[in-house]
Amino acid sequence: MNVNDERIRSLATLMLMANILYKLGDNLTVSVNKFRRSIRKQLNKIQKHEKKLYQSSLELATKAWEVSKKGHADMSVASTLDSLYLMIEDVKWIRKIFTPKQFQLVYSSIMQDKPVPITAEIEASSKKFTDELGAALGFKKKKNLKLLIKKIKDKQ
Repeated sequence: MNVNDERIRSLATLMLMANILYKLGDNLTVSVNKFRRSIRKQLNKIQKHEKKLYQSSLELATKAWEVSKKGHADMSVASTLDSLYLMIEDVKWIRKIFTPKQFQLVYSSIMQDKPVPITAEIEASSKKFTDELGAALGFKKKKNLKLLIKKIKDKQ
């Protein structure tokens, strides 16, 4: 795997996370808004200084979103973000934007903001969506195994 390809995939995943957070609106907690701004700031910096990388990542993210968005009912924003984060959590340059602890605070904040509990159907729809996104982005199945292990640990 080419290092540049991995960077394009990681950046495209980060773009998708920013897009999902943007669609939540701006009536969110301080931690979520700060998280969204830090991602956007980094994306703007990359867009300005690494135009080719940004454009390649944007094309990949757009293609993955278009392929994956069809045929999905209600999904959990928190679960979808969590699954996307698991795809890029090992990428060192992502930790300069936000730490795992910061992500967990954002995840918890979104979960607490949701007045409706996450049902098995919503969870399954979110998982199917992120599996399709992961495949469209070019991630291998091992990331999905990592997600499954995390979900099992969370339920214990």
